[in-house]
Amino acid sequence: MIRVEKPSMSTARECELHKLEEDCTNNAIMAGNELINKQKLQLMQLVQLLKRVEICVNSSQKNMFQTIDDHKERIHMFLRKAVTYISVIQQSSHDCQAFNITLKLLKAIYDHVTEVLSSVEGGVDNLINRLTDEMCKPMIEYVKSYKAEITAGTCPRLLVALEDMRGVARDGRVELQQARKMVRVAEERKAEALSMLRESEERIKKMRQYLDVFTNDKKETTGYAKRKLLAPPAPQEDQTKDDKLLWELLKKKQKCQQPESPFGPKELLRVGTSTKNPSPTTGKPSITHTHRSTTQAYGKLRSHSSGPMLLLGLSPSLARK
Repeated sequence: MIRVEKPSMSTARECELHKLEEDCTNNAIMAGNELINKQKLQLMQLVQLLKRVEICVNSSQKNMFQTIDDHKERIHMFLRKAVTYISVIQQSSHDCQAFNITLKLLKAIYDHVTEVLSSVEGGVDNLINRLTDEMCKPMIEYVKSYKAEITAGTCPRLLVALEDMRGVARDGRVELQQARKMVRVAEERKAEALSMLRESEERIKKMRQYLDVFTNDKKETTGYAKRKLLAPPAPQEDQTKDDKLLWELLKKKQKCQQPESPFGPKELLRVGTSTKNPSPTTGKPSITHTHRSTTQAYGKLRSHSSGPMLLLGLSPSLARK
């Protein structure tokens, strides 16, 4: 039997394509997870930064409020002392010294108020500086790192992986189409080979049938020729039966042989007629006359055939005799 195997190249290439797709998919998933983790980490850093800013602002606000409250209390105590002192002086003396004292008191009050406002201004400046140091600079660094991440970080690598996946899928589709064409051609060749195999099997079967028929005919004719050469002269009726049997064997051999007899079926019919139907005017032919007719037909067969063919399987030694 002829075996037509399908090309295993398409299967191997398909497995390789599946492996490449899995690798690209895994790379994309890993890049996506890495991007998510980095985004979470950056978000946590931003939240911590905002919390630090909030704590800083709240602490500065409390300090400012506490400072203002302390200054208010001091101003209140100072004014109470000033009022008490002015009232005592006015009651004890009636000169213009009280005016000077009042001016000094107002000046002192002004100095205290200026000190309070200066402290508040200093607190505001300190708050702005701390916000700049604790929030603005880290935020600038955060923006720079985020920009670098967007430019040449996980996102671009994810996009490159996706582009690779797209290219691999496109090449895989093209190669899959080529593999399908190759499989189709292989199937057509297989069908053609199977049809040729069936035809060969039919021819072999016919040749075996012809060979069996020819072998049986050869055995029968060989046995008949040996018996005819070795047997004594038979009566006329037996000779006629033998001639009929020989004629039947010749007809079977003529059907089985390819090509047909070179001298045509008419000559055999003439020889068969002369052997089967003797002339009524001459009477019954003798054994010698019948044997001579058969020998003449055999001689014509040898003269018309190409190559040294033997009649019905006779050996060369018997043919010479």
